Amino acid sequence: MQYHKLYIAMLASMLNFISATPPLSDIAQKKLLMPPPPNVSSEAYILIDSATSTVIAEKKPDKKMKPASLTKLLTTYVIFSALSQGHVAADDEVRVSTNAWKIEGSRMFLGENTKVDLQTLLKGTIITSANDASIALSEHYAGSEQNFALIMNRVAKSFGMNHSSFITATGLDNDQHFSTARDIATLSQHIINDFPEYFHWFSEESITYANITQNNRNQLIQSHPEVDGLKTGYTDSAGYCLASTAKKGNTRLILVTLNAPSVQNRNRDTMALLNYGFRFYDTELVYPANTAVTNTKVYKGILSETNLKTHKPYWITIPKGSKDHISIDIIEKTVIAPVSTESPIGFITSSLDGTTISEAPLYAENDIQEHQGIKRYIDCVKLFFQP
Repeated sequence: MQYHKLYIAMLASMLNFISATPPLSDIAQKKLLMPPPPNVSSEAYILIDSATSTVIAEKKPDKKMKPASLTKLLTTYVIFSALSQGHVAADDEVRVSTNAWKIEGSRMFLGENTKVDLQTLLKGTIITSANDASIALSEHYAGSEQNFALIMNRVAKSFGMNHSSFITATGLDNDQHFSTARDIATLSQHIINDFPEYFHWFSEESITYANITQNNRNQLIQSHPEVDGLKTGYTDSAGYCLASTAKKGNTRLILVTLNAPSVQNRNRDTMALLNYGFRFYDTELVYPANTAVTNTKVYKGILSETNLKTHKPYWITIPKGSKDHISIDIIEKTVIAPVSTESPIGFITSSLDGTTISEAPLYAENDIQEHQGIKRYIDCVKLFFQP
């Protein structure tokens, strides 16, 4: 029993690994004398590798702040989920309520009591940050914006966004509506990974509705081809915010900056940090998905051993030129049948000169049933004398 408690604690530690580990830039500065990230004007930011979740650099990543229209990332995620589950359809005719029509801020200029297809509203929310479209979508799916906010918070909780609270679908200022750079980065990562079929909408340069063409509010989409998302935000209280993502080679970075003093500062901060990430860090594939990494003994099972495999590709983010400083280790638990291929029975860890920078679970290659013969009792004796 004590062993299993210890292993559960190890698993919990792994799941919280990113939030508990210093950013890679801090480790690289100490171990490899690499330069620090640039100083920026944004009050808070976080830069992560999308494939590995490794935090490369950060500044006040867990400070609760107003996210402005970065909120619409969660609004769109909820609708993406509803589309995938068949609860709504892209060609649904959505009625524009008076509440949606009269909302303040950025808009598509929807007509009161008109009907607009859901896909157009989604693209308007993403591309031109339309508040009227966001309200219309929330009311169409959940009956009211208040009901929609309940769903938003459930999704956020399921992602581990524990420092966030969402009251509106738009992100207009509310004292009870807040998030953090880290939580928004987590949400951005889920959009990229969970809904690649919709992700390309974030890089579309403009949208035309009612003979009005509005450009993507993320100006970096047009000026920097490696940037292909995600979302801008601004209110007087929140300042200028941006959740951005860019890809070069194997490396996709996600950067969230909050409360920059101007659009120009926000864009300069974003490109300075993205360039820092691409210049000094690489994403390396260690093991493809379903690779047998090692094997281990199985006690009380109809099989005496099993391979330990990755389920997903195991990528690591490392400082450039540091391969000789990286070590890969396997941590195994004592494996006792029955064994499921869906339950972790080990870990793979990567370290930079002795400091752990990445961990991932390993799984049994086979489901293994408990042996009912004498082998089971022999293994019980062996386990009794184990240290």
